[in-house]
Amino acid sequence: MNKMEHDINNKLDGLLESSLRDSLLKKPHNDFAKNLMLKISLEEEYAREDVKTAKFAKKIIFSITGAFAAIVAFILYAVYSHPSVNENSVEMAERTSSFFEVFSIKVLNLVGLNGPGSMVLILSVIVVATLFLTVDKLILKKK
Repeated sequence: MNKMEHDINNKLDGLLESSLRDSLLKKPHNDFAKNLMLKISLEEEYAREDVKTAKFAKKIIFSITGAFAAIVAFILYAVYSHPSVNENSVEMAERTSSFFEVFSIKVLNLVGLNGPGSMVLILSVIVVATLFLTVDKLILKKK
């Protein structure tokens, strides 16, 4: 290192030390403590709101799931509870099953996913998404 670089480094060090010394002597703004406490209280309030939102979302999800399960249970009870109309219930179950089968095939054809190749594609996308979410949860967001 030559003399010129040494002088520049010394001047920079001196300037840095003097600015640090000056900053230590300065008083914080009068509202600093008040603003800091306000910010802390706002962050605590936001954290409480996040917890409330998560609880609300869980309640919504569980209520939708419960309603769906109740509807399915009611339909199953209504279809299979009367042995005297067993033929009608079997016929109704077959028609319902065939309706869902035809509907799913039409939806897959509409989207362009028909044949075994498309099923392999769908399964591979599901596997990749599951692996990504697992890796994301276990490794990338590890705290």
